[in-house]
This record gives sequence, C-alpha cells and structure tokens, in this order.
Amino acid sequence: MNEKITRYVGDALLLVGLLLFVLGATAIVFDYRIGVHVAVVGALALISVGVGASMKRSSRPPAI
Repeated sequence: MNEKITRYVGDALLLVGLLLFVLGATAIVFDYRIGVHVAVVGALALISVGVGASMKRSSRPPAI
C-alpha cells in the first residue's frame, strides 16, 4: 500500500480503538448497559489500537 494511505488507516484504527476504550470506561463508570460485554469492547479496542500503532510505525522510515 501507499505509505500515505497506510498512515491514514493507522490513524483511523487508533482513533476507533481509543473511542472504544472511552465507550467502555463510560459504560463502567455510569453503569450503562450496552448490548455486548464490556470485555469484548475492551478486546476490540486493544486489537485496533495495536494494529493502528503498528501500521503507523511501519509507514515511517527507520531511525538510524
């Protein structure tokens, strides 16, 4: 893929993961019932943050 596109996809995945973390934390703090378990939301957030961070890191040139 193009480096610019890879960086944008990585940014989007990081944003989605961070939003999922915030959603899960808000659901726990305010005792809000969501359709899925909070652990599933946390796992999806962790996966998307990890994939997004690795995509961003792979798109930049190596440090010397």
